[in-house]
Amino acid sequence: TGSLELKTTGNAQPTLNGNIRTALGTYQAYGQRLDIEQGELRFFGPVDNPALDILAIRPKLTQRVGVQVSGTVLSPIVRLYADPELPEAEKLAWLVMGRSASGRGGEAALLQQAALALLGGSGQGLTTNLTEALGLDELSFKGNVDGDTATGATLTLGKRLSNDFYMTYESGL
Repeated sequence: TGSLELKTTGNAQPTLNGNIRTALGTYQAYGQRLDIEQGELRFFGPVDNPALDILAIRPKLTQRVGVQVSGTVLSPIVRLYADPELPEAEKLAWLVMGRSASGRGGEAALLQQAALALLGGSGQGLTTNLTEALGLDELSFKGNVDGDTATGATLTLGKRLSNDFYMTYESGL
């Protein structure tokens, strides 16, 4: 629902002003289909870059969790959401698994792997940006999940210091 006003002037690119709100909708995130409770696109100029105000909640859970999307279409900001507020790891656990994290090694390792994969995304993801910001050549998480235990879960940091010397620091989690 909503209304938009399209304006054109000579050879200039057309502009849109107004709002569009979702009446019903779904949002796919973290492998889950979320119900959009609040969804608004605000146009204030160029037609290809409206502002975003979206709140999508995972349905049928005792804990309200989901994602909030703000920013613009060309530069969206996606954050985990919970009401009442929870730590980020708990939000992710509720969103991905539909329940609180048990704190067991296997689940924790699985969630860490999922978080790193999701943060990496496609293209220049957060892990790539973080690696570059820290001046590293490698930032990775590895682990084997067998039932409820994690074996060999490690965080690896790497940096090439010269053509003949690559330094790696690896820590067990």
